[in-house]
Amino acid sequence: MPMRKRKMIYFYPVILMLIIMLILILIIISNFSDPNIITPKRDGYFYVGADYEKIRLINNPNATNPTHDELINFIKMDKTDEIEYIEEVYTCGDYAETLHNNAEEAGIKAAWVSVDFYDDNESHALNAFETTDEGLVYVDCTMYDKLINSLNIGEKYQPLSLDNSIVASENDYYIETYAPMGTISNVEIYW
Repeated sequence: MPMRKRKMIYFYPVILMLIIMLILILIIISNFSDPNIITPKRDGYFYVGADYEKIRLINNPNATNPTHDELINFIKMDKTDEIEYIEEVYTCGDYAETLHNNAEEAGIKAAWVSVDFYDDNESHALNAFETTDEGLVYVDCTMYDKLINSLNIGEKYQPLSLDNSIVASENDYYIETYAPMGTISNVEIYW
């Protein structure tokens, strides 16, 4: 009898160790994210929306780069810009997240972009699309659909009306319809 009791004493710690190992394995597995979901971060901090939830970009592995016309048609059809801007509820990061995820769902490859300004402590978010015929196109859908010619450090962030910004040739020009937001100091693009 004493021999059997001794075996039982060793049995319980082994079972306990196996349970702990199983729990650790489950924790490790659950921390591996879907490779198609991106949560952009900079300097160790995640970008968050107005509700302080992490920006969550859902990429479609089958999404492709559109033509400029396909992109403009999608932007005009998409209703993200019609969502009401409410501080602490839905702001630029949320608009850019929504447009990104809508575009990817529609099969259009999109990027989420963060822009910092020299003359402001706050960042701004928008989207980028690599078109097959016009190259990189920036879209800001915060409250209204707008295009941005370029995001070069040291230049003004100048949103332009979508309807007046369709480029057909090198001779076309953009009509500026919105006030500049500031001078660009940093640009981060997340595909």
